[in-house]
Amino acid sequence: GGVAGGTRYSLRGTLHMLHFLLQAPLHPCDGCQQRFDYFASLHRDRAAAIAQYQPLRRHPSLFGTAARWRREWLSADARAALESRGGGGGLRSHLAEVSPEVFAFPLLREECCAMLVEEVDSYLASGLKAARPNSMNQYGLVLNEVGMEALFDSLLETVLQPIARACFPREGGGLDRHHSFVVQYAAGKDLGLDMHTDDSDVTFNICLGRDFEGAGLSVCGDMGDSAHRHFTYRHTHRVGHCLMHLGRRRHGADDITAGGRINLI
Repeated sequence: GGVAGGTRYSLRGTLHMLHFLLQAPLHPCDGCQQRFDYFASLHRDRAAAIAQYQPLRRHPSLFGTAARWRREWLSADARAALESRGGGGGLRSHLAEVSPEVFAFPLLREECCAMLVEEVDSYLASGLKAARPNSMNQYGLVLNEVGMEALFDSLLETVLQPIARACFPREGGGLDRHHSFVVQYAAGKDLGLDMHTDDSDVTFNICLGRDFEGAGLSVCGDMGDSAHRHFTYRHTHRVGHCLMHLGRRRHGADDITAGGRINLI
């Protein structure tokens, strides 16, 4: 035991208090326990879905805490950009600025895109629980929730972070988290998406494939600017190509007119 300020403390008493604090809600106010229980339930569901899908995985290298993004999955242009000398300026010179602070460039090889599409289709066909990507898209899959979080941690660290830093030194200089998901557009599903902004510092939007017509992406100004409603650019999706912009840039998915499109965000 010990004495501080005339009060005697014991190891047993300290451990008892620590045990209580770890068991009790951090904020014991009305509704807190229900919120803790809700998120604990989400975690259990996520862990169960990952475990149940494990024997059904088509490409095991995409999963698990040891998963890493492979250089050969990147396009030749993306590899050249990342290996270019001259710091961020050299990297940025490989990226097409199609509108002010909007960049388009080939990022993934078609074989990589096909592999990701095959895995997404396999999971969605399994009947396991699939969380909606966001509050707007009804069809898609949150990849972090099915065991691919480490893979996209690696993509962020080794590929996306250097690109974002080169183009957006302030907003993209210290990216440390990601919400990685796919969205699907097709007849009978989501056709398009109204103008909106993203809850992100920087957004990467990569077309993974399928055959489709229409389904472009319209870009306006930054939210908060006087010209935020002014149309500035319409992007035509190509398999493996990425569109990068700040999260505050207003944009929307044009309606698909035929076929289906799947994009990685």
